[in-house]
Parts: sequence; C-alpha cells; structure tokens
Amino acid sequence: MKPGREFFLEAGLFVFILLAPLSFGAVYPWGAMSLAALLFFLFIFFPDPPAALLDLPGFFTVGILFIFLALAVEFFLSPAGRYITAIELVKWLACVCGFVIVQGLEKESVCRLMGFFFLLGAAESLYGMAEVFSGREHVLWQAKEAYRGFVTGTYINRNHLAGFLEMSLGIGLGFLFAPVEEQKWGRFFGLSLCLTILLTGLLKTGSLMGLTSVLMVLFIFSSMLLLRSRGLLGLSVFVLWIGFLGGAAFFLGRDILFSRLMDLDVRGESLQGRFSVWQDALKIIGSHFWRGTGLGTYEWVFPVYQSEKILMGWEHAHNDYLELAIELGIPLFLLLIFCFLALWFYCIQRLFGLSNERIFSVAWGGFMGLSAFAIHGLADFNLAIPANHYLFILLLGMVVRLLQEEYAKI
Repeated sequence: MKPGREFFLEAGLFVFILLAPLSFGAVYPWGAMSLAALLFFLFIFFPDPPAALLDLPGFFTVGILFIFLALAVEFFLSPAGRYITAIELVKWLACVCGFVIVQGLEKESVCRLMGFFFLLGAAESLYGMAEVFSGREHVLWQAKEAYRGFVTGTYINRNHLAGFLEMSLGIGLGFLFAPVEEQKWGRFFGLSLCLTILLTGLLKTGSLMGLTSVLMVLFIFSSMLLLRSRGLLGLSVFVLWIGFLGGAAFFLGRDILFSRLMDLDVRGESLQGRFSVWQDALKIIGSHFWRGTGLGTYEWVFPVYQSEKILMGWEHAHNDYLELAIELGIPLFLLLIFCFLALWFYCIQRLFGLSNERIFSVAWGGFMGLSAFAIHGLADFNLAIPANHYLFILLLGMVVRLLQEEYAKI
C-alpha cells in the first residue's frame, strides 16, 4: 500500500476508535450511523482486497459470505421489520469493512492502534472516576439517569463500559508483558500505572460479570505464557507484578465491589429476572426456529411472548448469543458460531507458532481481551451496543493481522 494511503487509513481508524465510546457508546442512531459511515468512507480509499485475507480459514470466509447472502435474501422476502433489519445490516457491513481495512495495514500501524485502544480505556476509567468523585455525575453533557455512584465513563450503562474496558485491559497486559521480555523498565512502569487506573475503573463499574470474565481469561491465558515464555524470571516478575497491580486496584475500588457483593437481594432479583427472560425468549426460538425474527427485532417481538411474572420491558435478552439465535434463526446462528470458532482456533494455532516475541505479547493480550468480552456476552448485551460491536470486530481484525507473519514483518 502507498505510504499516503496507509497514513490516511491509520489516522481514520484512530478517529474511529476515539469516537466510538465518546458517542455514548453509539447507542443513539446518529452515533451508530456516523461510525458506520466513517468505516465505509475509509473503505473507499482501500478498494483492493488485501493479500492477508487469503490466509484466513476458508470455512470462516465462505461461511460469512453465505450468512450475508442469506440475510439479504431474507430482507427482500420478508417485509416485516425491514427498516430495523436494514439498519442492523448496515452495522454488520460496516464491521466487515473495518475488519478488511485492518488486514491491509502494516503491523506497526496495528500496534499503534492497539496502544491507543488501551490508553483510551485508561482515560475512560479516569474520566468516569472523576465524575463520581466530583459528585457531578454526568455522562459527557448529559446528567446520569441511572447507575449513580458507579463508573460509567462516556457510556450510559456501566456494564457496557466494562465490556470496553475488558478489551482494553487485555491489550494493556499484552503490552506490559513485552517490556518484561525486553527489559524496558521505564515503559513497563508507565504501562503499569495505566493498567492500575483501568483495573480500578473496571472494579468501580460494579460489573461482576465483567470482573469474572477477566479473571477467567487471565487464568486460562496465563498457561499460554507458561508454555511459551523462554525466560522463567521474566514470567515470574510479570505474574507477581500483575498480582500487585490487582491488589492496588482492589484497594482503590473495594467500596463498590463490597457493596455489590453484599447486596444479595438486588443481585438475586436481577439474576432471577434474567432466568425468566431467557425462559420466555426460548419460546420465540420455538416459533421462529428456521428463519428467526430478523436482525434487530428482539425488542419488538419479545413482548408477545413475555410472561406475567416479568413486570418491566426487556429490550434485550441480556445474553448476546440467545438474542442472536432468536434474530438469525438456529441454522444461521450455528453457522455464525462455527465461523468464529474456526477463526478462534486459527488464532490460537498461530499464537503458539509465532516467532516474534513482541508480536506474540501484543496479539496474546488482544486475544485475551476478545475472549473476556465474549464470555461477558453470556449474561449481557454488549454486542447490541454499536460502539462495542464495532470495536470488538476491529480488535479481532487487528489480532488476526498480527498473526500473519508471511505478509509483513515488524
């Protein structure tokens, strides 16, 4: 790619990553469509398919193409909810554009974008904590209507900030491990400060599922470092230091965490509400098993199946996968899951075979953030938040790009 075009695309993606959370998580139509338009605009300047796409698993590529073809056919055959489905299709196409654009960037550009992603997560945490401590309790220029006392950053919902912070945290841990291997201690302590701020912000969101998903993937992905690391001293320092940072963040954010753990009645009521919604949502699958209800139509269909024991309206199923199964239908949903599983195993295989230690560290961190986000989706609806949806696919594209050694060297 020409240097001028490379710079333009990288700068555009920097702007995109910045604006995604700063538009209230793009939960309003103007935010979601503006971000989609930006990705389409950048894609125009990169019309040639990057060679890196040829290295992706064939099942993933063909499967995604088939899913979009099926969704397009369904869109024209079914007039019900066509406007809503069209909006969701535009968002999905924007995600594809972002993924493809990243595959054409040099690895230096990808690392810079991931570094900015991480720093933005720390800035979101710092801003959210400042709002709570000041007593002002605003989200940008809007006064908070809910979650007062919790860190929400520039998001409306604290759980959605947690989803963004999970991805940022994984990236930060990857960048932190690289200086340990390279013994660059100045950079190591600077990253440690940002990670402490980010961890504290995550605790102060009060998102128990967010914290649980991070702890789960940290435990699982540490085994990768144990199998991969050639220096036991560096790995030991890293693990002990992460424990120290976690302890510092726990001390700073313990008030919110303890209040959430002690509030058993509210937690039990929330969990029971989710179980009731999931039971009713399964009825929708029974009625729309093959074709689904259409992308984005869950909130319009669910009231028809909602039982009397659920008193309030639920716009989302609080389970990304259940909601996708309802909207896509079981055949397309299973195909989508298998496509991403193929890409997931591709990434794991490439991680263990990667020769560049720095690239391994950064890709490992990004992959850990993606996995935490995916686990969080079992009890929330982060994929229904356009900013997090876009950034998840964009980060996935970055990790995949870093794992393709034969196309570029860093």
